[in-house]
Formats: sequence, C-alpha cells, structure tokens
Amino acid sequence: MRHLLRARPGALIAAALAIALLAGCGSSGDTPGIERDADGLPVARVAARYATALANDVDTLVSSMDASFTGEIIGTGAGRHVQIGRGREQPLPVSVFLVRVEASAGAPAAGSVVRVEQFGGVTKGGEVRVLLAGDTAMSVGDRYVFVARQDGPETYSASAFARFPIADGRVTAPAGWDATGASRALAGRTPAEAIEMLAGQ
Repeated sequence: MRHLLRARPGALIAAALAIALLAGCGSSGDTPGIERDADGLPVARVAARYATALANDVDTLVSSMDASFTGEIIGTGAGRHVQIGRGREQPLPVSVFLVRVEASAGAPAAGSVVRVEQFGGVTKGGEVRVLLAGDTAMSVGDRYVFVARQDGPETYSASAFARFPIADGRVTAPAGWDATGASRALAGRTPAEAIEMLAGQ
C-alpha cells in the first residue's frame, strides 16, 4: 500500500481525526450524515492520492504488482500503527486480515493462508475508525480477487482499486472504481475466469 498511497500533509490527517473525534463525543442529537461503522464508531476519511493510472487496464495493473489471487478472509491478525507526518499526529492504524488463497496466477499457493494488510482501522484509543477516502473496509467472510504487492513473507497489500469483491459467484468492481479499465475487464467474470485472465498478462 505504501507504493500506492501518499498521504496529504499531516495537518489534514490530524484535522480529519479531530473532526471525527468531536463528532463521536456528541449526544444522540448529533448532526445527521456523520458516517459510522457497524459498531457505531465515527469514521474519519483520510484524503489519499492513488496511482489510479495503474488501473487503466488489466495489463498495467498486473505488471505493476507482484501477485494475483482469489481468497476468502477467514480471520484477522494483530494490527499495527504507522506514523505519517512529522510524528505529532496520532499514529494511523493498519488492519491485518488472514486470507485463505483459493486460486492463484502463480504465488501464493492455493490452500495457503496469507496476510493482507489494509490501511485503516480503529485508532489506538478506540475512538475513531480511520479509512482512506475511496476505500471500503474489508471484513471476515468477504471474498476478493486481489492484485497485490508483496510487502514481506506471506504478506500482501492491495489498493482500493485492486481488490475486486466476489458476490454471487461473480467478480464485481470495487465500490467507486467501476469506471477503471481493470474493473470493466474483470467485472462479471467468474473468479476462475478472472484468474485465467490475470495469469495471461
């Protein structure tokens, strides 16, 4: 994810968190429209710059990454926090998901369990859920086609536009990214067809 995301200056991130924290401290008469997660925590959307040209077509996306595989999220691992900015802002969370690989265009091997990291999660104090703008939180039970960067042994990350949800046996476009060439090429295919296409690039 580090290769796809350049956060804006730390002051904007701190401001986003401050706004969400204030929103979370209100009463039941909070201003309508505050985004909250499934647990009722306010959500802070952090502005991000994506390398969206990577998703112009499947060939470009695959050539810029290290692995393509389908998998189901079967659990979570110990998350971590990263410092962005000059160290004065609250460290931002990184969520870790355990993914059972169902099929692959190479490595990782089918049947293996790998870690997939996603920028975002609950802040250290548990007051706010942080997500990148234009991203959707992953959760246990979700299935995806991942076109991912390998960040370490059995550890991968995939940008918001490179995680393709699987629903009703078909690949779908990531929310908000349906206009990219990669999404148009993969959406509507079965996972097996998607992997075959990705393996051929």
